[in-house]
Amino acid sequence: MHGFENVANVLLSSLRRGVVMKLMMITGGMLGFAIALALSAGSGADWSKTLWHACLSAYVAGLLFRWWGKVWVKNLNKARMEQMMVARDKAMKQNSNIEE
Repeated sequence: MHGFENVANVLLSSLRRGVVMKLMMITGGMLGFAIALALSAGSGADWSKTLWHACLSAYVAGLLFRWWGKVWVKNLNKARMEQMMVARDKAMKQNSNIEE
């Protein structure tokens, strides 16, 4: 669990600079381009159609990865906040037990 917290902290701290969203969009675009290029070339389409399909797929995949990244980071933030609230409640409970 300790490793997950480090990854979450790195991702969430770099989010402020927009690095994660740019990386997600670039990754999606490259993946979409490569998959469409391979499928279109494998089906025997001419290169102009193959390139058109690859570019369109890069655009769509980039947008999808960006959307998925936003949802992922939002849920990561929510989970981190819930962990912080549980830790705070636990600390408050311990403090109230000490005072009694």
